[in-house]
Amino acid sequence: MYRALGGATTANREAIAESCGLAFGNGRGEASRQRRNTLDHERQLVSERNHPMHAGHRPPARLGTPGELLFTFRDHKHRQIDCELRYHGQVGVEAMFLVDREFRLSRRFDTKELAIQWAELERPFLEKGDES
Repeated sequence: MYRALGGATTANREAIAESCGLAFGNGRGEASRQRRNTLDHERQLVSERNHPMHAGHRPPARLGTPGELLFTFRDHKHRQIDCELRYHGQVGVEAMFLVDREFRLSRRFDTKELAIQWAELERPFLEKGDES
């Protein structure tokens, strides 16, 4: 690298080396401080990962609040299918289908009427077992 820098002055060499992403110094200057700071930062990250909060602890699964049951039926495979409406304040209303109490599909609408209309249109497909 020194040959590439040629006969440039020390200040020029530092500027060129910095622009190339290289550390320039004699082990006692700014480059050494940067290396030490980087190592300190890496040590801090490792110690944070070893913190008890991050040591294999997983938060409990989020339990959803049940919505307003719109209708329920059994499909051709005798699975229970529920349709619930969930209200999200100003965001709107969500129509959600649950197959054997597990999430299958949902869609959000601005009004309750639109959510009910969509759910009624989806019901025949779920009763027949169309997986589209």
